[in-house]
Amino acid sequence: MTSFAVQTSMGAIAPLVSKDKGSVGNRMNCAGEHIKNNLSTGVQATAVAGSTAFAYSFTNKMTKGKAMDWNIKFNKALKNLSKDIAKQAKIFNNSEVGKYVNMEKGVTKAGKQRLTKLYGKTKGKIAGLACNLGTKFISFTKNAIDKIAKTSGRQKILTGIVLSGLVLLTHVLNKHNYKAGQIDQKYTDRAKMEQHFE
Repeated sequence: MTSFAVQTSMGAIAPLVSKDKGSVGNRMNCAGEHIKNNLSTGVQATAVAGSTAFAYSFTNKMTKGKAMDWNIKFNKALKNLSKDIAKQAKIFNNSEVGKYVNMEKGVTKAGKQRLTKLYGKTKGKIAGLACNLGTKFISFTKNAIDKIAKTSGRQKILTGIVLSGLVLLTHVLNKHNYKAGQIDQKYTDRAKMEQHFE
């Protein structure tokens, strides 16, 4: 099968120079299917990019300078959630477990020693890493909530449009890569059959 790196860099030309595609006819058919797949993906990607740009531009004009009541309520709810997370973290840090795991700093020195004692050196390090990842995730979530709570409704809507466009574009590209792999495999298999019947 043509390597993914070769296929990506050379596109539809790759099957023509690939040793595993057998006869010239088989290579030409493979290249033809790759060209169709590339054109289809190009059309879909252009449609996604164009519709995203249009939706962004239209929404940007329509929402300019407008206050949005839902956003005020939403931001208030986010701020309350952030305060609640900070409050729970403080309670956790002041508890018995807080001696071993700090919600802002992760596993403490005493925590590392306790994990090593309970699970051994290697498993203790893995458990410590898991605890640190958990505390970092909570900290990241709180910071993200704080940042989102400071944005306007217009910013949220426009960000949503851009993210939706990126999700759709990623889907189109993944579909293209999957189809390219299927095409490549199909003609590699045919080349093997050709060799078998020679």
